[in-house]
Amino acid sequence: MKVKSVVFPQGAEFSEAEKDLIVQAKNNKSEIVFTKAGDSWLIGNSVFQVLSPLDGEMGDDVGKNDGSIVLFAKVGGLNWLFTGDLEEQGEGQLIKSYPKLRADVLKIAHHGSKTSSTDLFLAGVKPRIGVISAGRNNRYGHPHNDVMSRLNDYNVKVLRTDMQGAVTYFFKGDSGTFSVQLP
Repeated sequence: MKVKSVVFPQGAEFSEAEKDLIVQAKNNKSEIVFTKAGDSWLIGNSVFQVLSPLDGEMGDDVGKNDGSIVLFAKVGGLNWLFTGDLEEQGEGQLIKSYPKLRADVLKIAHHGSKTSSTDLFLAGVKPRIGVISAGRNNRYGHPHNDVMSRLNDYNVKVLRTDMQGAVTYFFKGDSGTFSVQLP
């Protein structure tokens, strides 16, 4: 697969795996992009906005997960929120920075870790659909039962890669359909 661009949070400190990825990307002539809150782009009729990390947010008091790129998108008639590995502190900062933030579809943060998808965050964002990317029988037990319970409490329909396989959204214009497919 040809990768045009690899995107990293601006100001991030890189792990060895990320450094290797940068080398591979450069060797394959992929563009390396550094992004922060306020950056946006348009692809066709779809709008993408970076909500986090905020300028200066990558300091020592911010955990690596809370420095994740958070992306808001308007695609196929739905508002999407992709939260990376955001944890409770990052979710709180996001709600504080964007108090009117709402999403129809929420990519559940940190694979459904118990440190994410807090009551405050779910009550603020009000997602109708949650997508959890987690491997079957993963060593961390993701998604956590507490997260699943909270999603149920907020009437979020959940699609899980560990149970349902690939989750796709086929759309044309302002409407679309979710589907799942086991490998």
